[in-house]
Amino acid sequence: MPLWAYLAVTVALTLFGVWIHQVGDRILGEKDSRKLVIDELVGYAVAMIALTPTWQLLVLSFFLERGIDIVKIWPANWVEKRCPGGWGVVGDDVIAGLYALLILHALAAFVPQYVGLG
Repeated sequence: MPLWAYLAVTVALTLFGVWIHQVGDRILGEKDSRKLVIDELVGYAVAMIALTPTWQLLVLSFFLERGIDIVKIWPANWVEKRCPGGWGVVGDDVIAGLYALLILHALAAFVPQYVGLG
């Protein structure tokens, strides 16, 4: 998929995720309900921007983004607490995805053999 199309899909998924969490959390009466996982998909999509999808990168991206999301490295913890509704729920995953993206791009550039690129 061309980068512009991947970015467009990722932005659309992000906006859809915000809406789903706004509505879904209200219906379920919970904040960041574990029943809704589209925010995790958004973080994963962000983590894979402009990367060649080898099986190693797909697996590493998933676990890296999830780990960073669980730890809530700043400013993810700030976004989660300060931004209302779905924006906070999805925003912290976008930030985790960006951290993972930086790490994955560094790995792809400096040790491509470890991520299936060399």
